[in-house]
Amino acid sequence: MTKSKKYIVSEVYESFDELLNKVIDDDLPVWDGYKSSVSKERQDHSWSYGANLEDAVEMGLNGWKEGRDNMSDNLELANRSTKFERLPDYEYDVAGSMPNIPLYVAGSPTHMMSSLGNEKSSKKTIEILVNVGASCGTDADKIMWRGASILSLVDKLEDQGISCELIGCDYAHGNNGAKRYVQFMIKRAGQPMDIDRCAFILTHPALLRKILFRNLEQDIGAQDSYQKHGYGRVRDLPIHMRTGKVYFPSVNRMMPISIEHGVQMSVDAYEEQANGKDWDGSIIKD
Repeated sequence: MTKSKKYIVSEVYESFDELLNKVIDDDLPVWDGYKSSVSKERQDHSWSYGANLEDAVEMGLNGWKEGRDNMSDNLELANRSTKFERLPDYEYDVAGSMPNIPLYVAGSPTHMMSSLGNEKSSKKTIEILVNVGASCGTDADKIMWRGASILSLVDKLEDQGISCELIGCDYAHGNNGAKRYVQFMIKRAGQPMDIDRCAFILTHPALLRKILFRNLEQDIGAQDSYQKHGYGRVRDLPIHMRTGKVYFPSVNRMMPISIEHGVQMSVDAYEEQANGKDWDGSIIKD
């Protein structure tokens, strides 16, 4: 008897609109039977801020204006944080003043670091990869605080002249060794930040629990491994999947109790990686 092949899949969307267009395509088949449409149900405020799939798609297309307005005080508070005063400003290129050892070991050609403002340095772009995964018991407010703090950090970096490429991802393990990775572009480097859409993508729990759940429900091959197991178990990315990027871990690993706490965690994670360590300050091993 031959063993069945493990279900392992990777989906990469070049834009958030591409992901949305797939999610709203009613011609695509979806799961049937038990838990076939969690994405379409309207859960309570603590789960998805009361949004269903239709609401989530509308916010994904046009932005979460209410969330932007509600976040304004939080973002102002975050931007006033003294934590931002000590943000390390490094650029990465093939030449620079000092090496980033983990990037060198990983074989990245852009492993040399230079302080921003160095006249010899011309690259002022960083890639930021945000894992949007969160376990089912995670309160919606924690997702919002974590996302708002990252959004504030990106805004602050761009104010300093650093162009940020912002990418979202979700990595979930299923039953029998199944693994499923989804990645989508939020904002390309040099592109102005659409604060309304970014507010939805980074801070609204319906991004994960409606948009990405629906995307999973459209993956017929994933049904046996994910349908009866809570839509997968949240996992953080291994080093080789995020080399050369500033990585923010899943909400499970970055669980703020307030916006102030979220800012502290976001800045600390950025600072550790700018200094050649992992997001939590640990040494990256080959």
